[in-house]
Amino acid sequence: MTNEMHAQHVLRWLLTEPVGSSSKAMAAASIGMPSSGAHPHDPDDLSRCLRLLQCAPGVRDRMSMVAAMNPAWTALVARWGEIETLAVHEGVDAWAVSRRRFEFKPAVRTYALLKEVLTAGGAR
Repeated sequence: MTNEMHAQHVLRWLLTEPVGSSSKAMAAASIGMPSSGAHPHDPDDLSRCLRLLQCAPGVRDRMSMVAAMNPAWTALVARWGEIETLAVHEGVDAWAVSRRRFEFKPAVRTYALLKEVLTAGGAR
């Protein structure tokens, strides 16, 4: 995917989807822009990051740029496959939609894994 096409996907996501500071940081890093370096702290944050990957799949090819933001992201990216698999299993990828329907489903194992990875990576 060209950089221009990737940037268009990121812009479309930014304009049409719910975003948070961690997903915006991912998006910015993936297009070589400065960012806050914010990372997901809980499954709700993570759900927006997963949605970014669905809307702008080129981010996945640029995860090394995301990992370079800070130690927290380095730790998260190193175990991203595991985090994403568990999150999808627990329904985190559909979390935002289910919350709008008042069907709160906590992703306890995903939350615990995020905390474990971030703690091991030295994140606050």
